[in-house]
Order: sequence, then structure tokens, then C-alpha cells
Amino acid sequence: MSAAVPDARVDTAARLRQAFDRSFADAQAAPPAAFADLLAIQVGGDPHLLRLSEINSLHADHAVVAVPSDDPRFLGIGGFRNVLAPIFDLRLLLGYPAGPRPRWLVLAHGPAPVGLAFDRFDGHARVAADLLAAALAEQKTAEAVRGAVSIGGVARPVIQLSAVFDLISRQTLPAPPAKER
Repeated sequence: MSAAVPDARVDTAARLRQAFDRSFADAQAAPPAAFADLLAIQVGGDPHLLRLSEINSLHADHAVVAVPSDDPRFLGIGGFRNVLAPIFDLRLLLGYPAGPRPRWLVLAHGPAPVGLAFDRFDGHARVAADLLAAALAEQKTAEAVRGAVSIGGVARPVIQLSAVFDLISRQTLPAPPAKER
């Protein structure tokens, strides 16, 4: 009878070991949930979101050298690790009235480096990728703003940086000369 007790313990230990090993195998077999990382910001006093995948870096109180310009949206030039980039006031690009010089800026991915200055950085947010995709598919609420994602009970419109780049290039660059016939 004493031999049966160790066998029962061995069987129990073997079953527990198999269940433990299976729990790790099952966890790896499940597909990972797809998420989108966002920056929660304030523009003109309103909450907004920027997709982290569209941003190279985030800066506070970064030096911007003023350059003469007729465009009030253009704040000047900033230097970022041996790269010069024009800095634009995101507030004015989105149609908000002028205000105090923005404290924060992002260096955005784009055809060329572009800095976009904004009022306040609220933090990082992570949402389900399909939720963000649904918001981006919604009708435009402004030229560079698409639907909104609710974070912490606050609806935050998503700023489409590619549309911001288009807006800058259309309104800043001179039109190409007409071809002569």
C-alpha cells in the first residue's frame, strides 16, 4: 500500500506539470491583439490624438529660430540631431485662432522633416487598432482631422498628419508655372 501513495503523487505532479506547460503553449498560440499607440495632445484648448507611428520625436521647450515669413503658421526652424526642420503652429493649421507660442512639438514623419507645435501633451494612449481604423474611416470633421476615439470618457479627434503635410505644401509652396504652348 505504501507503493501506491508515491505513484499517486507522481501522477498528480505529472498532470500539474502538463497543465502548467500547456498553459504557456496555449498563451503563445493565441493571436496577439492589435493595438495602436497614440499621443494625447491639446490643440487650441481641445483634446486631439496623433498616431505615434507618424512621429519621429516629441519635444518640450525646443529652441526654434524665427525666420521672416508672411505665413503666420510658420514659427521658424528647429534643429534635431543634425537635421533642420520647419516648425508650424498646429493650432493655426487646424483653423484655431492664434495664441501664446506653443510649448510642445513633434517632429513628424513625412516627405521631409516637419515640426508641428501644439499647446499641451497629455500623455500616451493605446487603443485597439480596429477602433482607430474605424475612427479614421469616418467622414472628415476638418481637412486634417478624422473621426474621434474616446479615451477616459473624452472624445479626441484624430489628426491625420499626411493631410497636415498636404495642407502645408498646398498653402505654402508656390504653384508651378503654367506650361507654355
